[in-house]
Amino acid sequence: MKAESEGGIDRLRMSQCSGLSHISHYKGWALGNLLVSYILPLNMKVVLVVGATGQQGHAVIRALSQSEGFLCLALTRNLDSPKAQRLKSFRNVKLVSADLGDIQQLRSVFEETKASVIGAIWGVFVALAFPGLGLSAEGEEKQGKNIAIVAQEFQVQSYIYSSFIPPFTDDNPPPPGLDRHCKMTIEKHLSSLDFPWTIVRPGVFMENLSPGIIGRMTNATFQHCLPAECKIQFTAVDDIGRLSRVIFDNPLKFKRKTIDIAGDSLTSQELTQSFIRATGQEIPSAPGFVISAIHRLNPTAHDTVEEFIQADRTRRMDPRGFDANIQEAANYVKLTSFEEWARNWNNPTDNDFKGHGMSLWGLLTGRT
Repeated sequence: MKAESEGGIDRLRMSQCSGLSHISHYKGWALGNLLVSYILPLNMKVVLVVGATGQQGHAVIRALSQSEGFLCLALTRNLDSPKAQRLKSFRNVKLVSADLGDIQQLRSVFEETKASVIGAIWGVFVALAFPGLGLSAEGEEKQGKNIAIVAQEFQVQSYIYSSFIPPFTDDNPPPPGLDRHCKMTIEKHLSSLDFPWTIVRPGVFMENLSPGIIGRMTNATFQHCLPAECKIQFTAVDDIGRLSRVIFDNPLKFKRKTIDIAGDSLTSQELTQSFIRATGQEIPSAPGFVISAIHRLNPTAHDTVEEFIQADRTRRMDPRGFDANIQEAANYVKLTSFEEWARNWNNPTDNDFKGHGMSLWGLLTGRT
């Protein structure tokens, strides 16, 4: 494991000063730095954020950094990447690196942190990288199981896994090997483990409609490929951060619970009207013939549209039951409506959406 320290983070617990020798091999955790650091509060919770440079991980770190009660270990593959370096702007954040596919490297993260003056990892937030539209998610499934197993071994007190609101019923699961199926498999694996986990299920991220080609493609899909009455459940990524903060503040209340979270449920027309009210303009969109071509040529894009339709059909069959969890989430945090999110649509943020590396050619050929 590699680690990098920030000013103001290496705070010693006085009761653990005898453990200084354990951390001399950490990059940036040298004894000299520790001697001039502040005192780490005894009640500070150490939270490992898996996927720290992604949208959700970034949102969780932002929410937790607003409290002095948390120290975030931001897990990333590349400590020197621009996204990882941007995390330094938050207080109480330390960068660590490990390969999620290597369970021994993950164990080293937990072991070395426990042996250091920081102490044991108390909580974990997990948001795994999307492998790509239509691509195999076997690696994602392995990563999800690895981190859960290690978290149980080290007796983590609060474990949050970010999944998705399933657009299908139990008797009609998604095809094996793809992202949707992988997330459900990880959920089942979590439920079999004896430690305090919480599953958070967001809907379609509003950030998918951010400025750029993917935002245009996403809106064109909603406008041209879905029935007029089909409603889509939308989630603002910052709401994931706020809800995670609430869960980490009250771990027993959310122990072994699954919570859906969405701030709005809109048809394509309602989506457009909300955006116009917020910005005074329509959502930028790709030409209808382009998205129609993608829909015909890319089987995965076609299947994604069918999932939206199936999810709406399921809600209509049991609207109260399907939406009950979302209403519960609204009891804990104020959820962001699409109109509220759209007011800042054109403002650059440090949480920009990059479309998972998708391209127009990739969407047309199904190779993205």
